[in-house]
Amino acid sequence: MLKLPARSMGGNSLLEVLAGLLLMSFGMLSMAALQARLASQSEAIQLRARAWTLAQDLAERLRANPEGVAGGFYDGMWHASAHAPADRSSAAPACAEPCDPAEVARADRARWSAGASRLPGAAVSVARAPGSGTGGLVDIRVAWHGPVDGGEAPTPDADCPVPEGEGGPAQCLHLRVDG
Repeated sequence: MLKLPARSMGGNSLLEVLAGLLLMSFGMLSMAALQARLASQSEAIQLRARAWTLAQDLAERLRANPEGVAGGFYDGMWHASAHAPADRSSAAPACAEPCDPAEVARADRARWSAGASRLPGAAVSVARAPGSGTGGLVDIRVAWHGPVDGGEAPTPDADCPVPEGEGGPAQCLHLRVDG
């Protein structure tokens, strides 16, 4: 049996330890990057869910006030901050009983805006779908600023409102409802 001198094997274990540390460091950095990406995607998904809830809320308000939809009292684009009451805990503007469709629409805008305060730069546009006339189909588009949930930011369609302020890329959600 051939014995090698102990002196020639001294550096091998040090190299193995350094290689192990390098691999472990790479693994830990990869896990940290993955966690940061998941946190960003989680925020994007939460904002999209909040926008979807706001669009559904507005759709229900439109269905509850068909005269207001037919009268065009919801048509147009508005930013959440423009119609929100200064004191977000206060009720929507009061109207004389019974409220007319325009007053209901004004109160609905204020309530929607108060609820949209947690969506960065929230803006909404409401328009009758092309060719649907009065009543018919209504397009609701909700826009906001926020991170993108994977990949590049989609190009918002031309009819999307522009969100207020600055933040992440502009996001837009489109919902078509039967008014």
